[in-house]
Amino acid sequence: MNKSFNFLKEWITNLNFEVSVKHSSFENYYSNLKNSKFDCAFLSDYNHESSENSWFCSQVILELVIKNNTITISTTESSLTEQITNDEYFLLLDNLSILIQSVPENYILGGYLSYELGEKIEIFKNRFTSFRDNDVYLAFYRNCSHFNHIQNLITEISVTNKLWISLNKAEIPFPKTGRSDDKNSYMTKVEKIRNLIRHGEVYQVNLSQRFCVESDKDSRELFFSTFENNPAPFYFYINTNDEEIVSTSPERFIKWDAGFLETRPIKGTIKRGLSEKEDEINREWLINSQKDESELSMIIDLMRNDISKISHYNSVKVESEGNVEKYSNVFHRVGIVTSLTDKDIGFGTIMKAVFPGGSITGCPKIRSMEVISDLEQECRGVYTGSAVLLSKNYFDSSILIRTIIKRGKSFSFRVGGGVVYDSDPLSEYEETLSKGETIMKFLDVHDKSET
Repeated sequence: MNKSFNFLKEWITNLNFEVSVKHSSFENYYSNLKNSKFDCAFLSDYNHESSENSWFCSQVILELVIKNNTITISTTESSLTEQITNDEYFLLLDNLSILIQSVPENYILGGYLSYELGEKIEIFKNRFTSFRDNDVYLAFYRNCSHFNHIQNLITEISVTNKLWISLNKAEIPFPKTGRSDDKNSYMTKVEKIRNLIRHGEVYQVNLSQRFCVESDKDSRELFFSTFENNPAPFYFYINTNDEEIVSTSPERFIKWDAGFLETRPIKGTIKRGLSEKEDEINREWLINSQKDESELSMIIDLMRNDISKISHYNSVKVESEGNVEKYSNVFHRVGIVTSLTDKDIGFGTIMKAVFPGGSITGCPKIRSMEVISDLEQECRGVYTGSAVLLSKNYFDSSILIRTIIKRGKSFSFRVGGGVVYDSDPLSEYEETLSKGETIMKFLDVHDKSET
């Protein structure tokens, strides 16, 4: 891995930047975003308490891709390929934390970590390869625009070196349209999980199914239309060599800010009411839901244990055991866990301790991941991985739920939910159909599979 580190170090050291700062409104910033040709965006709903920052970036100048223990780094002038071990995945991410200290504040390295990166941490191996994505995709951009929601400040950062990469897209369509499961197969899987819970192997497993559809929908149009209809704190868009990803996630995975760490797992969702009275009834129902409370308690405990591995002694605190947060169309039940870490801890060290998020695997995590692999029998790819942005003394990340991957006219997405002992198999299946229909409405398509 020394070749990759030295390559990146020399390349980053030679970058030159121009920085400008001005006061502005989010409305102006959003208008600029809609009128720009961007390749990556992290967009936050300014009305939400987690909405602190937004970014959009354009013109890739370096791509870093890791898949199947092979690093590929591509720039304008050259490229490098190197084989690495599982541990070196995270050492490389630590090294990026060091190298990015030389760039201006609020300039970001953006991309994603796919769910299967978790195999590099835990001892089991997913024996299935279909729908596998890059384990890690990160990119440097020529232009980076940052909006500070607290101070109403826009920071524009440009790399002045004459660098760019032409994205030669190789969009290989998904194999076929349809769903990975029919009613009987999904309900059977739920029942298998309930049986494992009955025998004490797991307490909760997050099960999902895949939808593949064809649509003429433009992915950027989808990104904006969903944000305007259902704003949330962690919208994400990225255009890579072979696909576009749109995520409308409400869930923060890990934020780290110069030693302060926060995670905000979500378990429990109910629709907003059509009137104030119905709204309050639904909110109270979620507050009093024992199933959602027990699910969230398990995930909070799991995340607390995970982050304690890299946190200062006695600094891990559960700030909220289940605030009910209001969004435009739903209420969510959200836990908040914080801690303090060393200020020089690496991004890779943190991710190795916590990835993937407990809210999308189950409890205990490793056994739940084994069960997910056995039942879903294909890779999740970016779904339930994490969108990440890495900056100077700072990074933030979301859980990639409500996420669509586009290749040409082919779209793929997964939907699921947490299965516990008192879960009803039919209700769990119908919940996935409901979530799938919501996404397909934005794609202007209908599910033609038999129910």
